[in-house]
Amino acid sequence: MSVLPDRPDLNQLGIQAKELKRAFEQGEQSAIDRILESHPKFTGRRAERLEGWKLSLRDAQVTIARELGFESWRAY
Repeated sequence: MSVLPDRPDLNQLGIQAKELKRAFEQGEQSAIDRILESHPKFTGRRAERLEGWKLSLRDAQVTIARELGFESWRAY
């Protein structure tokens, strides 16, 4: 789990979500692993089943929120 700074920059977290989405769609294994590990919709799936999947920005945001220990993006 990542650590959220005392004063998080929500704009920076939004940029990170866009970067995660882009990396996932480009097939970067580290991004795929993060999604599989942290997003409740994808947990337990095999990476092969995600080939060609269009990850939404919301899915990327949920992944980052979960990595930071939050239930959802709105819970920040």
